[in-house]
Amino acid sequence: MRARKKKNTQLRLEKVAPWMISWVEPTEHLQIEIGCGKGTFLSAMAADFPNCQFVGVEKVADVIVMAAEKAQAAGLNNLKFLLGDAWDLTGSKERRYMGKEKGQPIFETVDHPALCPQAAAEVLYLNFSDPWPRNRDAERRLTHRFFLHRYRTILRPEGWLELKTDNVSLFNFSLEELAADGWELWDLTRDLHSSIIANPYHTEYEERFSRQGIPICHVKARPKGERK
Repeated sequence: MRARKKKNTQLRLEKVAPWMISWVEPTEHLQIEIGCGKGTFLSAMAADFPNCQFVGVEKVADVIVMAAEKAQAAGLNNLKFLLGDAWDLTGSKERRYMGKEKGQPIFETVDHPALCPQAAAEVLYLNFSDPWPRNRDAERRLTHRFFLHRYRTILRPEGWLELKTDNVSLFNFSLEELAADGWELWDLTRDLHSSIIANPYHTEYEERFSRQGIPICHVKARPKGERK
């Protein structure tokens, strides 16, 4: 998501500190949205399901602060936000250039610990993720099998992944990746708002695209062999 640079973002983040977290606590009925934007989707869900815990992950500080302010204004104590991305949830390795020694480059590998415990989430939401349309950027799509492998570790045995997008190319790519990685699919539709699938909670993008008459693609997925 692209956003204009906001003023006083750090100060605003300090004011919503109770709604910001640095790691995901494994609580009962935990649901996570990766790329939560301004938090409209999760705020509505958190208000309707006070016994569930919701976490929004967003890598843009100027955007996540608006989501946290929305939760603060509504008094949603079951909704928290983590400034980061999908890689941060399961940990990653970073190769840093440290300089040269005798004319040869020196690199150091830095381990970034996982910010979400294994088997913690009941549901992972991917709502209108960046489609990264160029083929060379395919590995950056949040439904690439590299990410799907990681989602397996976050989800509980009975958990599932839920995807919504307006981008048909990304949806087709996602279906291919899910099938190749051994996920079971259901509630699959290329026109969600014309289907019988329940869909009471919308994002800002979903509302905008629907007003424009753009069909919304949707699917739920779980690694094969798990219980529905």
